[in-house]
Amino acid sequence: MKADQDFSVQIDSAVANYRSNPQRLRRLTRQLRHPDTRQLCRKCAEQLLELEPKSIEAISSLIFSYTGKKSRTQLLRTTLDYAHQRAEGDPKLLDKILTNVDNRLNDEERSAFDELLRNYANEAKQISRRKAINLEAQKRLLKRSDIEANSCDVISVASNEGPYIAEFIHHYIYQGFTNLFIGLNNDYSGATGPIVEAIRAHFPQVHLINTDPEHQQDQQRGSYTRLYEVASRTSTSSHCMVVDVDESWVAYPFSTTIREFLSAHSKADVISSNWLHCHGANLFDNCLDLSNTHLRLTDQFKSLFRYGIAVTDLGAHVPWVLGEPEILHMSSDGINVNSTAVNGLRRLRKRGVKASINTTNTSWVIHRHTRSELEYASKLLHPDVNKQEIPFKPNRMGYLLPKESLESRQLASNLFGPSRQPPQAYRDSLQAFIERCGIHDLIRAARAEIGEDPINKRIKTMHPDDISNNRSIWTRTFRGTRFLKLLEQRSSTSAPSKKA
Repeated sequence: MKADQDFSVQIDSAVANYRSNPQRLRRLTRQLRHPDTRQLCRKCAEQLLELEPKSIEAISSLIFSYTGKKSRTQLLRTTLDYAHQRAEGDPKLLDKILTNVDNRLNDEERSAFDELLRNYANEAKQISRRKAINLEAQKRLLKRSDIEANSCDVISVASNEGPYIAEFIHHYIYQGFTNLFIGLNNDYSGATGPIVEAIRAHFPQVHLINTDPEHQQDQQRGSYTRLYEVASRTSTSSHCMVVDVDESWVAYPFSTTIREFLSAHSKADVISSNWLHCHGANLFDNCLDLSNTHLRLTDQFKSLFRYGIAVTDLGAHVPWVLGEPEILHMSSDGINVNSTAVNGLRRLRKRGVKASINTTNTSWVIHRHTRSELEYASKLLHPDVNKQEIPFKPNRMGYLLPKESLESRQLASNLFGPSRQPPQAYRDSLQAFIERCGIHDLIRAARAEIGEDPINKRIKTMHPDDISNNRSIWTRTFRGTRFLKLLEQRSSTSAPSKKA
């Protein structure tokens, strides 16, 4: 601890005296590339980069600080982007930066770092491929002669969303969105497609596209790229929003349509709404019912953007764009959100600004982060599309309900009044929508797969070895559910030689 304090004092002193003795800070940046001083190494490197934006030593040390057992993969990838930008296409200079890092790693860390570099190279190829497709889409969008002002499309992917896809589509039609481009992938339930097709017979602005090939190759971003390409060939809308089926865009006041909202934000190229997470609910609650859930307002973004900006990649939260020309990215209450261009790309910030809950013409995305316990547990038994050998969804942390903040509760009341429920007109509209499309039986059949008995049956039919071998996943993801005990029982019958 004392050594850390001493180094921290040395860093502060070296920064203060940089003008008269820059070598001192540079030497210290190199010296701190040690497993025991990674955090201080990062601090020193960041200070040196402020003073010398092209410093090879600073970039090397910053990369080093993100390696090790607690590797911060996303920050490491961003710093590798900086390294490529600094190298300016010179492989010798890039090799020098990476060698500076490699020389300070032990064998285990070096192996992990080499694997990350391989993954980074593969991802760079995927990013480049999607970039080419998306920039071709931009050209088509810019050539359109017929553009409907203040109109917005939806891009979304759907996998086994039969229980919810109808209310999702209804919501965005109700809010005034124009086209919905839905990418169907890994839908082994077979329930989603028939519902969407039945809706499309009455609402032709709903488009169902098979994105299985793209999703298997590039996962979610691959599907988004395919849908964006389709939209660029058919849409006359001015804007587009990427959302998931469990996300519902709303504005304050709730009566505000997307057209009215866009009219009030006409200068922005990208508009980001904050996530309002919903944790827990009753079984199959309405997507806007905030009365029986724990709410958590975040500074994370979900974004809509103007068709025609130089999109290079589409993610779940924000688009990536070319570094130039710079675009205007704003929060839904009009605050500028600035992002730095690195290596020719501007990866827009995904969080960091929280809009005022009392300002009109702001927008929010109600996110069913965790539905009811049964719905949550059912989702966990659907493997990822590219990891079919693992029978459990790994990216959940348990059925844990956080304490609700006063700010979140107030926002719910602002939107829907003291009941925190959508108005009756909205609920009546959903029922009329379902009846018009004739999909009541399809929805009921899809929802019949979610319940205590179906989940118990699914677990009981799983091989005990498969359960035991994935213990590290389900002991975490099934925390707080009634099914953890059954998984423990089934795991205990696994062959001893195969237990993890």
